[in-house]
Parts: sequence; C-alpha cells; structure tokens
Amino acid sequence: MKTNRVALSIRFFLILALFSSVLLAQQTTTGTTNQKTFFPNTQQSKQPQLKEPLKPNQLLYPLASFEEVALENIIDPDKYIVGPGDLFYINITGDKTFTFPTKVTPEGKLVVETIGIYPVAGKRLADVQQLIKKEGEKKYKLKKVFANLVQIRKLRIHVLGEVRYPGTYIAQAIDRVSYLLERAGLTDWADERHVEIRHADSRIDTLDFVRYKKEGFLDEDIFLQDGDVVYVPPTNANSPMVKIEGAISRPGTHPIKLKEKLSQFLLRTAGFNRSLDPTHIIVIRKQGNGQTQIFKVNLFADSTSKQISDLILQNGDEIKIPSIIKDVYVQGAVNIPGGYPYKDGLKAKDYVGMAGGMIEMGSMEKIKVIHFRDHSLDKGPNAPVELGDTIIVPQTFRKKFLEYLQIVTSISSVVLAYIATQRR
Repeated sequence: MKTNRVALSIRFFLILALFSSVLLAQQTTTGTTNQKTFFPNTQQSKQPQLKEPLKPNQLLYPLASFEEVALENIIDPDKYIVGPGDLFYINITGDKTFTFPTKVTPEGKLVVETIGIYPVAGKRLADVQQLIKKEGEKKYKLKKVFANLVQIRKLRIHVLGEVRYPGTYIAQAIDRVSYLLERAGLTDWADERHVEIRHADSRIDTLDFVRYKKEGFLDEDIFLQDGDVVYVPPTNANSPMVKIEGAISRPGTHPIKLKEKLSQFLLRTAGFNRSLDPTHIIVIRKQGNGQTQIFKVNLFADSTSKQISDLILQNGDEIKIPSIIKDVYVQGAVNIPGGYPYKDGLKAKDYVGMAGGMIEMGSMEKIKVIHFRDHSLDKGPNAPVELGDTIIVPQTFRKKFLEYLQIVTSISSVVLAYIATQRR
C-alpha cells in the first residue's frame, strides 16, 4: 500500500515538472517575439551618417541609387541649363554635416531649407551652384555649402513635320536634336538641311542634319531644352526629282540634292539592301533633244576600270536597281531548259551546251540573247552573255511547219469524223 502511494507521488511530480517546462518554453518564445516586436534592432534601422564632408560635385550615395543615364561626356556646369525636375543635394559642412535633397519645382525654383528659395530655371548650373554657395555661407559663416546635381530632369519635346512618327517624345536635358530625329525617322520629302529647333522663348535654331551625319560636327546639333519643338520642313516642290525602282526598300519618286551622286542618294534614302546588285545599276536620262542616254554604273568599279563607278544625278533621271542574280537562263529548243551559273567569258553556245544541247530541229544560228541590264538584244551562237541574261534557242521553220501540219491534220480528222456521223 505504501509502495503504491510512493509510486503515485513520483508520477505526480513528474507530470508537474513536465507541465512546468512546457509553460516555461512558451513564455520564453513569447518573450522573444515580443522583444523582436517592441524592441527592434537599432543597428538595422539606424540610417548611415556621413563622417566626412562632401567635396564639390561628389555624390552622396552610390550611383545605383539614382536613375542611370548614358552621358555623352562629363556635364559642363558652364553649359548645362537648370530646369524643373533637376535634383540637387545640398551639403552643409562644418563641425557637423547636414545633407538633404531638393528638386527644382515646376515653377523653376529651388527650395533650400534654412537658407531660402531661389529662381534657378534657365540659369547655368555653375551660376546656380555659386548662388547657393554664396547665400548659404552668408548665413552659416563657419560652414561650407555645396549644391551637387545628382539627377537630370526629363523633357517633353514635340517632333513634327516630315517625320515618319510625329508626336511627343521623352528626352533628357543632355540629349541632342539628332537623337530625336533618329527616333522619329525622316520621310522621303524631308528637308534635312534646314531642320528647325523652335525654343519656348521664340528663338529658332537650325540644324543641317546632312552635314552632321557626313562630317560629324556638333556645333549645330544642340542640346534639347524645355518646351522645344523640332520641326522638319518639306523639300521644295520645285527641287529636282528622280525615279527609282527595283531591288530597294523604298521605290518611287525622291528629291535629290544639288550635285548629289548616285551612291550618296542611295545611302541617304536607305536604298541599299542585301538583294541589291551594285554592279549593274542602270540610269536612264532623257536629253533635251528627245534622245535617251543610258548609263551602266558599277559602284564597285575601281579607277583602272572603264566602267562608270558613280554618277551625279540630274532632274528626271530614272534609276533601275537589279537584284543580285547568279544565273543565266536558257529557254526554247534545248533538252534541259532552266538557269545555269554565270561564268565570265562564255558565249551563248556554251550555255546551250550546259542545257544539254539543242533538241531536234533547234536553230543554233538564230539564238537570241536578251540582256538583263537594258533589255537589248544580241543574236548568234557567239553572242556575249552577261549575268542575268536570257538565251532563247528558237525552233527551225521545218519544225514549226511540222507542228502546224500535225495540228491541221488533227483538226481535219475531227471534222471528217463529224461529217461521217451526220450522213448516217
């Protein structure tokens, strides 16, 4: 009996100890949670403090903290014009350092805490920095004050006129006019030499876009400003025109520049593509006396060649651009008609041989070669052959007569059969 009581007591204390340990674990967990909730880690929430004064033009935080911009060059404070949206960091240094951001307001003002409010839109960056430095050090006599430009504003620019995609474009104050012209694209009728940049203050600058692309000068390719309108005027309707057709992306009638060469024209109008054959270009020019002059241009011809390597275009010229052709085509009375690889120096009869020779009653002496370049005609087995030409081997008169006789005989048989059925 006594042994049972002792056993029951031991069980009771074991259960009590187990229950106590569970409660203690829950309290510990709750306490830890509450500690995390009500006593946050002060080291994690603590903001980084600047220990050293900022130097002029020094960023306060890593560049990744701001929008990354592809700069053409280091921004020149003497040329950059400040406007609404530009972000500055003001740095006041002394025994203690104070830093804070401030952005130029839509009204064009820069609000600098504890110092003042200043109109800065339209002023050079160097002048704004000097102004803030002067006014800040006037108030804080024992401190140094710097205004650092850390983020560049965005602009809304209108691109209108002879462009493929007119409208409003988002640009930055470090972008040039050519950047938007490339994005908007120019039409065939665009006057690239007199592009207008109309400023908000009614000033108008002009850009010779052709000169910029050819010579690379940036003096006219100015930086964009707030409220600019880029206008591309149309080409004068009385300017000289040429007609172009063939293996190009934009066939039709195009204006030409004064003394513009064929190669320059094709580059300007994006006439070149992979299917174009630059060695067999035809320019047809009508003379004043009603005669027609044909120029065969090979843009790859060197100075030692007798071929025309380029040509100054004139009003009314017709330009025909062929596709790259690697074959000569043989048709008519041959065993295997079709296209055959071109080989320099071969005559018409050689290509007939490639085509398996003539069939019975083919006429070798009456072979015709139609030249691809200008559709002119040569005859005979020794006629010269050029790339893309078509060789036709005609049938002899005897062959044609037999074919006609066979047709007549067939028709006669049908007629006789019909008459015989009517007599029954």
